[in-house]
Amino acid sequence: MRHLDLYFDGCLRGKGGGAGAVLLSDGDVLWQGSRYLQRVPSSVASEYEALIFGLQAAQEFKPYQLHVYGDCRLVAEQMNGSSSVRKMGKFHKRAQDLSLSFPAEAIVQHIPRSENVMADSLARAAVDAVEALYTSSCMALAEDACLDRAFRVLCDAQNKGVLLSRDVYAGLIFKCEEAHEMDLLIALFAEADASRAGVDRELILAVLRAFEAKGQRSGKLIADLKRRSRRAESPRRQLPSTGRTGPFLRGVEATNRWSWSEFSDPAIQPWCAEVCRRVGSMSATGTASQARADLLQRVARE
Repeated sequence: MRHLDLYFDGCLRGKGGGAGAVLLSDGDVLWQGSRYLQRVPSSVASEYEALIFGLQAAQEFKPYQLHVYGDCRLVAEQMNGSSSVRKMGKFHKRAQDLSLSFPAEAIVQHIPRSENVMADSLARAAVDAVEALYTSSCMALAEDACLDRAFRVLCDAQNKGVLLSRDVYAGLIFKCEEAHEMDLLIALFAEADASRAGVDRELILAVLRAFEAKGQRSGKLIADLKRRSRRAESPRRQLPSTGRTGPFLRGVEATNRWSWSEFSDPAIQPWCAEVCRRVGSMSATGTASQARADLLQRVARE
């Protein structure tokens, strides 16, 4: 095969990202792929990961000449030697070694984003799929009253840099309140507060009720939470009907991407089982367990 065109793109969402690449032969799609990136350090790093991903795929087809196109100007300039590599040295070397493996060196050309729609869609699809996987798994486990396992899956998502919505945290928190799992509720609140999802007045009031149930009605942390609840302006939300009722829906805002029926549909059970298999029976690790321990220690000290 003498000539191929490679289009690549990366995206960053939270601390995770996606890589997408497409190989064309005479305008026809020869290969396309996407990959989720765990803990990617920057958007430029995600672009390099997408380029490396595409170059590795192109090697399988052994083209004589490979034309490479991407919408990140910095990566194109660094690959062509017209810009300093700086902090991207490790990524640049991997990509450069791959580009030199072809009979004619692959030259990276910068193109407008509008001309890179396919690769961009693949990169975003990788992130969307992983977010949907973890969201569905957490909510299915919570609906089955497996709250501890749902918490471990949530921690695994955080450790992989997956950005979960506030709805996931809110749903688990309200389910814990219904089950009187106050320690777990407090831990989930700590995770939500430390994440990009953040917390609103309803979640602050929920954790205050949890502390009250545990006999903690005063202290610096409690006072700070009360001040935050007064400052927050979050009118009571009303859920549109989804055909299901139950405590897990209370106070949880409906998402635009999924309906509640999808969360409990049998089709997501293989997803849930796979995530649980990967997480295993481990205890929460990393930042998740540390946040939980820190918050409970602060309460104990007060």
